[in-house]
Amino acid sequence: MINIIDFGAVEGSDISIPLQLAINNASKRKKTLQKQDKWLLVEDYVFIPSGRYILSKPIQLANGIVIRGENQSSVLIECNVEDGEFCFNTNNITEPYSIKVSNIHFISLNLFQGSLFNISMANRSCILSELFIESFDTAIKMTNTFTSVMKDSTIFNCINGLIGENITNGKFYNNKIENCRNYGFAFMDSTSNTSTGLSLIGNIFQGNAKSGVYLKNLDQVMFSACFFEGNNRKSFRIDGSSIDYAHIDITTDEHNHFNKRNGNLLFTSTFITQGSYSPPNTVGVSVQDSINVIFNGGTIRGFSKEAVAFYIGLNNLNIQINGMTMEGIQIDKVITGPGSDIAKIENVVCGFKNMNDPANSTYCIYTRKTK
Repeated sequence: MINIIDFGAVEGSDISIPLQLAINNASKRKKTLQKQDKWLLVEDYVFIPSGRYILSKPIQLANGIVIRGENQSSVLIECNVEDGEFCFNTNNITEPYSIKVSNIHFISLNLFQGSLFNISMANRSCILSELFIESFDTAIKMTNTFTSVMKDSTIFNCINGLIGENITNGKFYNNKIENCRNYGFAFMDSTSNTSTGLSLIGNIFQGNAKSGVYLKNLDQVMFSACFFEGNNRKSFRIDGSSIDYAHIDITTDEHNHFNKRNGNLLFTSTFITQGSYSPPNTVGVSVQDSINVIFNGGTIRGFSKEAVAFYIGLNNLNIQINGMTMEGIQIDKVITGPGSDIAKIENVVCGFKNMNDPANSTYCIYTRKTK
């Protein structure tokens, strides 16, 4: 373990130079150990003790280096990099691997001044965990990565929580994405390939100004036990637009193009609720230009007669909604849209809870199979 204090870091001061020196030293030591065939020591640790620090210059990450704060609640790094810069970057590494950052609270000194992480061309176990990321432009950008992981972290009050392009087998577990002024998570293809094999489990998307999750041109994606509340928060948007967005927005910008579509998306135990920030007509899920999209189990809850559970657009094939509960959703708004006739609905329970008189709560089973 290398302590940044040993490289001149002082609590309350700028640690840009000490932190980079510590990373460089750890990387050099790791390479020396590898040459000596001591492969059990392939990772080296840079330790940040409790305290408040300032970061004014971008930090270049290094393969096999773990940056670990003493505790997320006691290590605060205030970032003040130039506009358009990333605080932590992998750009100068060929196929970054085994880069880990954990146990730190990051905040931007000047609201939305810069972005925090740029993980590009990463391969093999790049992991961001137990972080609190607050008030950045884009908290995390991942491009052309393989098996990268984000877990047990919170993104709060950024413009975009995470923008991912061409992510293969990315894993996102137990994160909370709250009050982003654009999208919570946005996953899409890149110029070279499409995102595939994503897993999102146990995440919360709450109070984001557009969609909690925006999916464009993806293949093989699995959501499980994710929670959506109060997204489509129009008054909070950075661009001031008044367009309606769904909590989950599945789309493409190149209609009728075979390679530009979503395919094989599975959602299980998804909970979507209108929330106090969503407009009355907010849509739970919007689907277009997609093949094999399946919702198994879960709940969509509305607080107004205008709330829509599913909007099915055009150019879809095999949309299935199975075993879900619709609370406070009118029967004619369980599914709407020009492509709604192709969706298969089975064993959907529609009901209205009467909290003051449970005996007068009403429920029915709604099933509608395609021809």
